[in-house]
Amino acid sequence: MKILFLNLPHKEPIVRRYMCSYNSPDFLFPPYELLQLAASAKAWNNAEVSVIDAIASCMSEAEVIARIRTGGYDFVVSITGIESIGTDLAVIDNLEKNSPLVKFVIFGYYPTIFSEEILKRTKADVILRNEPEVSFSAYLKALEKGEGDAAKTAGIASRDGLGNIVINADERITDLDKLPFPDYSLVDKAKYSEMLLGGPLGVIQSARGCPFQCSYCITTHGRKVYMKSAKRVVEEVKDLVSQGIRYIRFIDDTFNVDKKRVKDICEGIMRENIRITWTCLSRVDTLDLDALRMMKKAGCVRVYIGIESYSQKVIDYFNKGYRCPEINERLKLVRKAGLESAGFIIVGSPFDDHNDYTETLEGALRSTLDFLIVTKLVPYPGTPLFEREKDKIEFGLLPYRSRFKHEVSGSEIIRLEKEVYRRFYFRPAQILRLAFVCMRSPFQSFKLLLSFLGFLEKPKIDKEHPDFL
Repeated sequence: MKILFLNLPHKEPIVRRYMCSYNSPDFLFPPYELLQLAASAKAWNNAEVSVIDAIASCMSEAEVIARIRTGGYDFVVSITGIESIGTDLAVIDNLEKNSPLVKFVIFGYYPTIFSEEILKRTKADVILRNEPEVSFSAYLKALEKGEGDAAKTAGIASRDGLGNIVINADERITDLDKLPFPDYSLVDKAKYSEMLLGGPLGVIQSARGCPFQCSYCITTHGRKVYMKSAKRVVEEVKDLVSQGIRYIRFIDDTFNVDKKRVKDICEGIMRENIRITWTCLSRVDTLDLDALRMMKKAGCVRVYIGIESYSQKVIDYFNKGYRCPEINERLKLVRKAGLESAGFIIVGSPFDDHNDYTETLEGALRSTLDFLIVTKLVPYPGTPLFEREKDKIEFGLLPYRSRFKHEVSGSEIIRLEKEVYRRFYFRPAQILRLAFVCMRSPFQSFKLLLSFLGFLEKPKIDKEHPDFL
């Protein structure tokens, strides 16, 4: 059985993950979830696997079609993005049209929650719902055995022999240690890098799920958390280093949700004398000085933190679960531990007023953040915010749209973003700090600076403006 795992082409460089997708013009993550699924199919089904990352290789749709036509594949498997779902499904349809003998398999957040609609309106053959590894392996085994009810496999949505759509309940994977390590030899490692650090970059998801109740957030496979053991995580880090990886991003929704496991991972990295530089994602209220210092010793250099707002009204609306005065006090711990911090904030939501915006801007300017990433609020189906405000939301899958009916205009949101960026980054102390940071990766820093300045000065507003950090 020959399977191609395809990171679909797109007009812009984007990163696709189950929980999010975003433009990434100046640095790029490897397609981790595709690499993980490819490794599982190879280990559990003895499949012949290959990976095409059309984003990293800048391949056009026509080039991908040509590769599929000559590849002799039985399956093409792709993850769809979130903001890119409409274009991704259109590409799948065009690929299927040009390769009618190949089965096209997709997975991702929207295919999971809108399985029936996607199967009705596209030419995708199979949808892997929620976590894809076990269900895809079981589906392949059923096909190899010639079982006529392969479509009834748990976690699969597809059409039966009569063309009827069959949607089976998905199942969580409770023992992540059983997953094989992704094989980075399937891609060109040199193409992947972390912002203002460099590459080659590898990615690790050491846990799936998030226990916190943020109202706007898509979690990675649900609220219940399943974790790889600290020993398994250290082995995966070691495996990546053996493949030439120099930097790692942990993409867990909240890496330090379990402080003891963080301590065990860090001690394992140091005990094995593994030389690696890494970053991770965190929350304000999980920042702990002892853990941060341990992370620093084990190679961590930067923590990304979802702050979202310095207005208590907005924080409560988002159900973040902490008080605004503690935000900057906690951020000081990151700097005290010798780590960089990058914070995410949201501006221009329909629930913000001028006072909320001012509180957020002033809070960010008082903070010890090294980097600030400014975004807009998007209501996603399946989140508590969407269910609470669905009468105020305009949503459609094909063509894709997800926005508040009376949201702040796109031009006004971008004006606010630009103002925050200018006020935050164009301070003398911040310029000096960034100049030092940029010395680590001068070429990438120069590209990032050009993109950033171009965004600030661009008079027209693009429909999809890039995220720079």
